[in-house]
Amino acid sequence: MRLALRDQFVATSSDDGTLRVWEADNGSVVATYPVQKSDDTTIAFSASGHTLLVAGQGILEEIPCDVCLSFDRLLSLAEHRAFGSLTSQERHEFLDQ
Repeated sequence: MRLALRDQFVATSSDDGTLRVWEADNGSVVATYPVQKSDDTTIAFSASGHTLLVAGQGILEEIPCDVCLSFDRLLSLAEHRAFGSLTSQERHEFLDQ
């Protein structure tokens, strides 16, 4: 297993060919990505923290990590990708936590 740390996230790669992103404070998996299986895999967060870099067997993969974005940035992306607006009840339910 390989490990990378960034702010409140931990990324791990394992022999089953997956890369997992965990919340450090509670240990829950927030994202899973398929990656090339390799005995010499190295993983790291990019300087911005929004991309995971995975290297092994001469291959470098860049994996965008949307869950690694700040809440404000995620909300901004969601607003740009959405087709409608949240109702006041939805805002209360999903954003007032």
